[in-house]
Amino acid sequence: MQRKVIKNASEFFDLRCPADVLVRRSAVLEILKQLDDRGLQVYGMEGGPLFSDGSYMLKMASCFDKKIMTGDPGSAGVINNLAIESLKEDPPEWDVYELRVTEV
Repeated sequence: MQRKVIKNASEFFDLRCPADVLVRRSAVLEILKQLDDRGLQVYGMEGGPLFSDGSYMLKMASCFDKKIMTGDPGSAGVINNLAIESLKEDPPEWDVYELRVTEV
């Protein structure tokens, strides 16, 4: 069975932040940027903010290398009662990430 692929941030938010969906890489950056624009902090694996000064692209690129974790027990970064539990990169040819969102 083929899994749904979210192509942009508005589709992700329209679907009320669905869990375990595949999200295009460009849409993941949009989603995280919109969360930041709304004043919702996104945390990385080590507990520090991924971006807060608008220069998120470079920081996001380095965070993808580390596999983003938000809301993990170590850092407990909460985003508006949702937490991004993990962001797993699928093979480059798929051009998608598995974005795992959980309610907290």
